[in-house]
Amino acid sequence: MITYTLEELKQKRVEALVGSEHAILRHHDTYRALKHLLRDINSGPVDVSDYYRTASRLAMLLREMSEGPGQNIFQLFATQVDPAKGGRARWFRLACLDLEEHVRDIERWRAGKSRLRIVK
Repeated sequence: MITYTLEELKQKRVEALVGSEHAILRHHDTYRALKHLLRDINSGPVDVSDYYRTASRLAMLLREMSEGPGQNIFQLFATQVDPAKGGRARWFRLACLDLEEHVRDIERWRAGKSRLRIVK
């Protein structure tokens, strides 16, 4: 079992955030579609007959976001939600809610590192 120190975990988090930011910059349209699909999934019911199609579309968007060098958070979720790779309907909504929280965290991190100031 691999154990990490707190500093190593913080460094891994920053690396994942930086990788996620690079993925967002490379695939901006895909990222927008991903956020829109997550909002639709998390805001209302997903019909059982639509689950496979919806989960496959979400997995496809996540795989596209995962392309490129470096690690990002989208790589982890791409396998978790993909029904062809072991993603289960039982945990689909929970994974989507968790992914949405990670997306918000990435956006807060991106906004927090901005050096723009409001001048009156």
